[in-house]
Amino acid sequence: MNEIFLIILSLSISGSLIALLLLLLRPIIKDRLSKIWQYYIFLIVIIRLLLPFGPEFSLMRMIFNQFESHITTTDVPTSASDTVHFLRLPDETPQEQTNNESVSMVTAQEDRKETLLGWWWLAWLVPAILLLIRKLVRYYRQTRFIKNSSGLIDDIHLLNMYRETCKIMGIKHAPSLAKNERVPAPMIVGIVQPMVILPDTSLKDTDIRLVMQHELTHYKRLDIVYKWLVQIALCIHWFNPVVYWVSREINRNCELSCDEAVIKCLDKKSRFDYGDMLLNAIKIDKMPSHTTVSLLLSDDAKRIKERLKAIMTYKKQSHKLVMVSVLLAVCLLFGAVCVGSYTSSAPNSVQQIPTDVGTPSANNITGTQTQTTPLEVAKNPAIIEEMEMRYYEDDDPDGRWPYLHWIITNNSDKTITDYEMACLAYDKDGNPLELIWQQIALTDGNKVTGFTSQSDESYEWIITEAEKPLLPGEKEDLNGGWSLWDGWNQSDGSHEVAYVLACMKQITFDDGTVWENPEYQNWLSTYKAQSIAPEILHTFYGA
Repeated sequence: MNEIFLIILSLSISGSLIALLLLLLRPIIKDRLSKIWQYYIFLIVIIRLLLPFGPEFSLMRMIFNQFESHITTTDVPTSASDTVHFLRLPDETPQEQTNNESVSMVTAQEDRKETLLGWWWLAWLVPAILLLIRKLVRYYRQTRFIKNSSGLIDDIHLLNMYRETCKIMGIKHAPSLAKNERVPAPMIVGIVQPMVILPDTSLKDTDIRLVMQHELTHYKRLDIVYKWLVQIALCIHWFNPVVYWVSREINRNCELSCDEAVIKCLDKKSRFDYGDMLLNAIKIDKMPSHTTVSLLLSDDAKRIKERLKAIMTYKKQSHKLVMVSVLLAVCLLFGAVCVGSYTSSAPNSVQQIPTDVGTPSANNITGTQTQTTPLEVAKNPAIIEEMEMRYYEDDDPDGRWPYLHWIITNNSDKTITDYEMACLAYDKDGNPLELIWQQIALTDGNKVTGFTSQSDESYEWIITEAEKPLLPGEKEDLNGGWSLWDGWNQSDGSHEVAYVLACMKQITFDDGTVWENPEYQNWLSTYKAQSIAPEILHTFYGA
């Protein structure tokens, strides 16, 4: 659920950035661009607040993926869909044990941080659900009360005017027409069964036609759906004050744009008649203090004054301003897409399974092992169950040499004949290491006397190892291993390598088919020769 919380937070920030940009542009566009444009441009903000889409390289994804790498301790810090494994060497000196205790304290702090994050998403979710339920209940009660207290109009003259208006506006399935003297102004209520309600049918025919045209414009534009999208955004982003400002601006521009849509085909005298209708149709003494989602023709005194001014000063948009409007809308839409949203860097979920590794019985090999954490990804044909450092060892301390040991499980329904696995190494501070990965042991009888190198130093090494064909569901547990020189200091017995990161690159099956890890190059570019914080690495060992 923390992933969802981070997605919501990123959407809230990205939507706010676009909204604040509109706020900065408001003094410039307020009296220049059409009210219809100013109404619908906020759809970009609402969509940005609700839909977690965006390009792979977006601002929010970059910021939150960096943020996630520091605050998330239970998720894998990689975008690769392949199995990833870290290896930590066993503690051998008092100093190393002290360092391990320090790292354990860091891990405990990270665990507490993860617990806190868990409460964060819960603290967001509960108010969001309660707020949405409250709005739904209030809207249901309000709509039911208004409809139950309204009576369908049966006046033939009014019905004929209503049908004519619907025909002129191209509306085939018109809402019901009703009268309710208890409502403060003409309105349209309901989504499934919408109803246009008139508080006063004694107005002159011209005013009634304008009232009908206004309410049917709301119906035709699906303004009720727009407003519910806003309400959903408010519930999801209840903690963001910018979203409340966006809601007020949309409500304000809804009526202004509806007025503009009605009067754009009227002459100056008819616009004055429309303004008179606006005043005559409203019963100020009955205006409600709060409505959840309604499409009232009325508004408070300040808004009515603004609407009357907009009606009287209306001018048709020039072609130049229309082009500016379109260009500005495209730029804002492009900006909203580029800002993007957070998405998890791991496309496939992983399951961490701490495993206590037993002690092997093998000649000339130490039984010292570390606790490892295998990570399983269902889509991988082979899973690296375990990877650790072991040592060739005998009575002579100079004969103690390290090698990598691993266990791989065939997770497919085919026999694996060969595979390629990449390895990266890190020191105790999380710095990448250039190692001599390929060596041959020099022996004197059963005693290892040294190694000879067959490779240059490199950050990455591809291990190609197939002791025998690996049947479906079978494990490969090599008794030997891959010898490497890791900067072992014979004087104090310390080793340079502290962590190893492994990733399956390619798998060959007995039928000749080859599986190539599609995320391998992404994994390699992310981690090769890159430093990783030790406290992040350490979280993979459950120590």
